[in-house]
Amino acid sequence: MKNLSMRNGDVNLIPVTKIEGEEIKHDGSFILARGEATGSLHKIVIDRPEDLIIKKDTQGRMYFELKSAGKLTHTHDHETTTILPGKYVQVNEREMDHFANSIVRKVID
Repeated sequence: MKNLSMRNGDVNLIPVTKIEGEEIKHDGSFILARGEATGSLHKIVIDRPEDLIIKKDTQGRMYFELKSAGKLTHTHDHETTTILPGKYVQVNEREMDHFANSIVRKVID
């Protein structure tokens, strides 16, 4: 089965062929994003911590390898999304403001 992009609010997980960077320790739960305005959390959760590898590269990009299905949760207004086994890079949502000289900025939750 081909991996598809996973989205939960303004957090996107895009399939990749490899993950790279320094390994990040976790307990089976990891915060992907914290809402600057609301304090809400986007979090990845997996039943068996050993089935999730998290890496951060030198540019700050976060990579995830799931060996079993996980969940992408949000504390407030988004449904829980099932993340299929595979390798992903996290890409945060961006928006373009056409009324401010087409400035591209990170979406603030």
